[in-house]
Amino acid sequence: MTVLHLEMTPELEEKLDRIEAQIRSLTEKIAPEPEYLTTEDVARILRCNVQTVRKKVREGKIPCIRNGNKMLFRPRSISQDA
Repeated sequence: MTVLHLEMTPELEEKLDRIEAQIRSLTEKIAPEPEYLTTEDVARILRCNVQTVRKKVREGKIPCIRNGNKMLFRPRSISQDA
């Protein structure tokens, strides 16, 4: 297996952004985003546990919609920065 070490130049970053946008566009055509995500979905996306998601909601770091005892999340409101 060959390992490449690349310097992140502005040109490379721009190309990667365009590739990522194209992949996202194709993915949405194949499997559209769900309207809402569950707490478990968000935990999987953020690679954390459900309790951490609930804590981030309490701290105001992740917006959610409450439906009775359930928390629902808009896919676009979830970011790795949360």
